[in-house]
Order: sequence, then C-alpha cells, then structure tokens
Amino acid sequence: MNGGRVDGRQVIPREAIARVSAPVSKFQSGEGDYGYGVRVYRHRGVDVVEHGGVALNGYRSLLYMVPSRRVAVIVLANRAGRRPYAIADAALDAMLPGVVEPVTPPPAFVPMDSTEMARYVGRYAGGIVSAVTVDDGVLTLHQLSLTLPIRKLADGRFVAGSEETGGGWLAFVAGPDGSVRYLHYNMRAFRRL
Repeated sequence: MNGGRVDGRQVIPREAIARVSAPVSKFQSGEGDYGYGVRVYRHRGVDVVEHGGVALNGYRSLLYMVPSRRVAVIVLANRAGRRPYAIADAALDAMLPGVVEPVTPPPAFVPMDSTEMARYVGRYAGGIVSAVTVDDGVLTLHQLSLTLPIRKLADGRFVAGSEETGGGWLAFVAGPDGSVRYLHYNMRAFRRL
C-alpha cells in the first residue's frame, strides 16, 4: 500500500512491490492478469491488486488493494462461493465514492450441445483430482466435496456453480492441437489426465 514503506522505513524494496504487482500472464479463469501470487485487474475503472487467500469448503479470505488510492479491503468469511467477492466489491465501492464506474452486466449464458460438452469431460489433476462430467445433460465440475454445474457465457468464459452452491470462474485451455489440456479454476491449473 505504501510502496513497501512501514513507519517511514523501506522494509520491502519498491522494485519488489512493482514486480509482484505487475501483470505476468493472462488470467485464464477470470478478469485481468496474473502477477506473482496476485491477480491484477480493473474493478469499475480502478486498478486492483487482489489475492484470494483460502478458498475451501466453508471459509474464504480475500485481500483487495488499490495502491493509487491507498485503500485496502480484507474479507474473512465462514462461507465459500462468490458472496465474499460481492462483499469485497461493495466495500471497495463504498470506500471510493465517485471514483468507480457503473457495473457492467455480465454476458448472458449460452447453451452447450452434447458435442461441445464432451470436449471438456475428463479427469484433471493439480494437487487434487477434479472431474468434469455430463450429469443429466449438464456439464458438471466435481472437486473435493463440491459438485457444481458449469455454465458458458456468451463471451466464451465459463462459470462453475452459483452463489448458492459456491464456485467461480473456470477456463478450459487447449493445446496446440486444439484438444483441452488444462482446467483453470480458483486460480489453480489442473492438467488433464
């Protein structure tokens, strides 16, 4: 927040702060870019550096920072899912009155046919094993104790779950041959087995 300064002393070099919070690669399963351990993106016209912290069943932590405005929001929740993000967004908006741009509504969901869904079905590993199946005509993510429907947005992005079931952005990443090689979910990459 202060370029690495605490109580008037430089405790972390400015260069390290700049490097950690600079975009390194495109964020696959959400808005913005990935820095070194943080997501860097724009929230309603304001540059944000964010780290999602723990995201397991039953609890979540979030850290939002807007260094240009010297504002930070920390959310500790006894709940997983998207609700803590909505709380952090609302708190950030309240702390920056008159600065934020209007909310842009997300694109509509679009249907997927059985051929498209079959392209994504499989097991994916990355610390834990996740499975993508088609259950009663619905593309579904199974991860730990979660079973989340996967929906496709008109802009090509995917969302796993809902506010009620938990979940978040999801991406299927193809290799050079066009076949799906990776699943990105909750800032983690899972290689297709």
